[in-house]
Amino acid sequence: MDKKDYKKVFIIMSHDLTRGQVAKLKDMGGKEILLLPPALKELWGNIDAEGELDTQALLPVIHWIEGKARERDLVLIQGEHGATYYLVDYCFQRKLCPIYSSSKRVVQEIRDGEAVYTQRLFEHINFREYKRFET
Repeated sequence: MDKKDYKKVFIIMSHDLTRGQVAKLKDMGGKEILLLPPALKELWGNIDAEGELDTQALLPVIHWIEGKARERDLVLIQGEHGATYYLVDYCFQRKLCPIYSSSKRVVQEIRDGEAVYTQRLFEHINFREYKRFET
């Protein structure tokens, strides 16, 4: 990723960025970080798990991106797998740069008699571009 190409970073996630993630996005060249409006964040975080993916329900998110994005802007996309794939594909078609957060996972097990409790820590490492398959 060439830093000089990016201006805006669109955040398509149901949770908030950490300060470290914001700093890394700015270091990558993000001059303006655009968070999903609350209603769209609610929509994105509550994709119906029943039946087929309702792509029509994703149109408000797409329209939000379309109204502000320019070629080569970054779009950080994480969420329900099918909806994420759909938006990543949209970004590739519009020459936007879809990215995701790469994390290190640390799992700690605590035994209490016959019960086993696990504690998971997710530590952000970096951002990666989604890649298309090439032959």
